[in-house]
Amino acid sequence: MHSNPILAILSLFVAFDLIRRSSMTTGIDALQRFAPSEQKKSSQFTAFNQFPYTLEQEVVAKMAPIMKSGSSLNQASYNPLLDNLYDASPVNGSD
Repeated sequence: MHSNPILAILSLFVAFDLIRRSSMTTGIDALQRFAPSEQKKSSQFTAFNQFPYTLEQEVVAKMAPIMKSGSSLNQASYNPLLDNLYDASPVNGSD
């Protein structure tokens, strides 16, 4: 570089051209030009996911909830019975 400035400038141009051509060969250049960005993809996804209020959503909203928030469960009026186990052990492992 210190001996010939023309050779230094020429070597910079050659290095720049080599890097540019290698990006075209490996496909990085095409990805940068044609692949959509994350912002573009997310805006397309939000546009595709805009659905109108459906009949199913309306019916579910009008259904009576099983249990309202803040209320406690009442004791059931029935007791479950254990059917014949046919010599199998119970689920909880106690006899």
